[in-house]
Amino acid sequence: MLLGIGLKNYKVYKNIQFIPISSGASFTAYLGPNGIGKTSIFEALDRFFNGGDWITNNESKKDSDDSAFVSPLFLIPINEISLTKKEKKLAGLLSAFFWDFSVAPYNSFVKSIIESIAAAATLGCNKDTHYLFVLGNTYKTNEIEIPFFGNDIKKIFEEHIDVNFEELADLLKKIKSHYRYIYLPAEADSLTFSKMESVYIRKLLDEDIKKKIQDSISKNSIDDINKKLKEFIDQINETLDQYVYKGKRKDQLTVNDLIERIFSAYFGIKVLHKKNGGKETTIKDLSSGEKRQALIDLSYALISRSELKDYRVILAIDEPDASMHVAACHDQFEKIARIPTLCKPVPQVLINTHWYGFIPVIRSGTAHSLSRGENSIEFFSFNLENFREHINQNFTKSHGKYPKEVELKSYQDMIQSVVVSMLRDKPYNWIFCEGLSDKIYLSHYLSDLIENRSLRIVPLGGFKQVRRVYEYLSAPLSDKEAGFRGKALCIVDTDAQKEHVELRKDAKNLFFKRLVRDESKLEVVALDVDSQHSFPTEIEFALREEVFKTLLESPGLYKGIEKFSVLQEIVKETSVTEGSNNLYDYLNLGPKQKKRLMNEFFDIDNNKISFAKAYIACDPDRSFEPKWIETIRQIIKG
Repeated sequence: MLLGIGLKNYKVYKNIQFIPISSGASFTAYLGPNGIGKTSIFEALDRFFNGGDWITNNESKKDSDDSAFVSPLFLIPINEISLTKKEKKLAGLLSAFFWDFSVAPYNSFVKSIIESIAAAATLGCNKDTHYLFVLGNTYKTNEIEIPFFGNDIKKIFEEHIDVNFEELADLLKKIKSHYRYIYLPAEADSLTFSKMESVYIRKLLDEDIKKKIQDSISKNSIDDINKKLKEFIDQINETLDQYVYKGKRKDQLTVNDLIERIFSAYFGIKVLHKKNGGKETTIKDLSSGEKRQALIDLSYALISRSELKDYRVILAIDEPDASMHVAACHDQFEKIARIPTLCKPVPQVLINTHWYGFIPVIRSGTAHSLSRGENSIEFFSFNLENFREHINQNFTKSHGKYPKEVELKSYQDMIQSVVVSMLRDKPYNWIFCEGLSDKIYLSHYLSDLIENRSLRIVPLGGFKQVRRVYEYLSAPLSDKEAGFRGKALCIVDTDAQKEHVELRKDAKNLFFKRLVRDESKLEVVALDVDSQHSFPTEIEFALREEVFKTLLESPGLYKGIEKFSVLQEIVKETSVTEGSNNLYDYLNLGPKQKKRLMNEFFDIDNNKISFAKAYIACDPDRSFEPKWIETIRQIIKG
């Protein structure tokens, strides 16, 4: 996996810059206006893995090609790549340096590397399980380039007489051969790319086809062909006086020569066609959007041919939504999001796009919004699992420095994407909740609807944002003639200070519910947001006591939860009521205890999220589903 890239002097990237790719997710998207440098990232990687012309930054001196480089930050499982004994020694020394690096960051590049190392560690990776290092080469001289760390690493290698720094070139060559980097540019010629003898297709084809051709050619056949061809050439040469036919490098055909010729001759006459009922249309006669879709469908099919590969695929796609209707974009991005699940090692997928509407469709991954800074391109990154919550929080924290385009365009495109998706024959259904912890509970107990009803759950970062989405959706969804098939549900906790929401009764497919404890029934229910019930209720207190008790008895699950002792103390101090169907009544919390539990436990750091993950781990079979979940399920199922 690539965690990032060190890049210098390619197109818009003049100075040395770290370009983030992933913190562990296999899907990455780059967003931003034209000319900002999204495509340059994919092209630079293409030059690194596959070679090609280097386009130097316009502001750089002509001789700056000498210092231009691409140096990816690799995270490679040790047991995934086959290395010689010496290569293992080289990779081990290099990797140990980065895993153990503890110097305070002295510039933004080094800081980014340190943050990436920390992110890898949170995934459970370490020096015993994964190689982690920056390793690349300069463009013109092809010398090893490890920006900012090179001199320190050379000193380490000097301490070992059996290896030297220059041998890293062989290691890099081996690492490059472990990857199949496939780049689909926006202007890709669909006919050329889809031909089976193209470089693009051959990178994705496993070696079994060539082996089958080779198995059908015996050594005797090769010898016989060479013998007869030599006799033919000799006869011609005898008739020539002052001339002779001879090979420049060799005089005989090899098995590989025949395989290449057979492969090109046979597959060169095959052209990709799209089947449509009883008709078949050649790819060159498809519309622009259909051509784009065909190349992605082809990539998907070829990657899925074998579940286990001896190399890792990186698929980079420019503007997969180009020339496509919004409705078709949903299917396009759904297919792209499934690519990392098709085989092992897990393929890494990179896209760039102007359309933010794909974000709520993708369930996990990383997105980077690019903007132009004073001396470099700036990256604003967010997790797609809780993108709206992340964007809202970062926009507030940055005091307006966070790109306004990300906040506005992501919101507008999201609403458009949601509305269009609810009109489909097989519609999407949506739940908009307050935070990521809410999504964790809902995703766990509604996993059947996520798979079977195209349910997507989007955390927004608070009540006001949920109400905002409801108000934006209420106008289009109140159109009775539109024929909406999907459902959209907004759900919130009940706060001490209840906010007013005016429900649109004419929007039959739009709902707004809140969780509230019904004191007369001693249970937590999901009621319309304008219900008169007003008992303050957080989702944490709407959970089941059976699972909660299991969690308290499973110390391994809450090791990473800050101040878990506070929760344990409060439980010890309360006289629990067995048989309750919610934690509020089980714990018999008084106002002071409840306030303390929120202030000193749930509202500390990421405790809500950590607790939610630990909680669902204690109910893997969903045996103790909260009662109010059924209300939500019935709304989505209709």
